[in-house]
Amino acid sequence: MQRLAREEKLKAERAKAQELATVAVLKQQMQERDAAAEAQRRADEVSPPHPLTVYTRPGSAGAPHRNPPPRHSAWRAARVRAQAKAQVVLSRAQQEETREQAARAAREAAKLKFRLDLERQMKENVTRRRNQPISEVERSINTELLDKVGTWRQTGRIGIA
Repeated sequence: MQRLAREEKLKAERAKAQELATVAVLKQQMQERDAAAEAQRRADEVSPPHPLTVYTRPGSAGAPHRNPPPRHSAWRAARVRAQAKAQVVLSRAQQEETREQAARAAREAAKLKFRLDLERQMKENVTRRRNQPISEVERSINTELLDKVGTWRQTGRIGIA
């Protein structure tokens, strides 16, 4: 009797273990299927549709569908947003480049003006020296310096003040 009870107990445990294993396997398979379906859904949202894809309405025997499925419209919306951002970045870069070119041109114009002004002054000085070798101011300064040198030669002291 104990033996029968033990065998029945073992049979019941085996059946329960088999049932649990079956349930666990089924749960695992369902989870894998759900994960694969979720991955496919995400991939469809991110990847573009094939360019030759013709959308058909379910049950329409191949008649073209005017609107693509929503997963592709989400992809298109993301692509449009990305293109808009790229346009903004491109326009900012072009504006910055234009600004830099204008600043560079202004610096070059200032350098050219400065150089031309120096050349003009140098030419005026050469012309003035040719026409009038020494001015009255320069002559008076030179006379004072020569007097001081003469005093130093005679006395050995420089006359200051």
